[in-house]
Amino acid sequence: MTSVPATSDEDSRPHGHANPDDFWVVCLCAEWCHVCRDWQPRFQPLVTEQGVGARTLWLDVEDEEIDALNLDIETFPTLLILRRDQALFLGAVPPVDEHIARLVKKCAQQSAPSPTCTASEQTLAALVWNRFICRLE
Repeated sequence: MTSVPATSDEDSRPHGHANPDDFWVVCLCAEWCHVCRDWQPRFQPLVTEQGVGARTLWLDVEDEEIDALNLDIETFPTLLILRRDQALFLGAVPPVDEHIARLVKKCAQQSAPSPTCTASEQTLAALVWNRFICRLE
């Protein structure tokens, strides 16, 4: 199995295995970002506590393989929430537990891609799905 780029072995590993109906919350962060480092240990437990069956993945945007995607992420943390390869949400979020909890629960109720996500955001969702999540099986 190919390893998934991440900033720490335990807290950033994907939780669960890929499935066609999977609901994923992907955190796009940077190792140098103190906000990301402080929030990383709370990320997976917070998402899991919402009881919506979401799986998590922590990706360092400066990892070589992710950097090759030429992402233009300026604010951290940035969440990509997807169902399979379809973006439900992509945006910078403050690492506030209540805010993230509401966002995850709202996205869990969506069965179709968000109409507010652009074509490039949908492309990013498909790339993350194919390059990182599908490798987990």
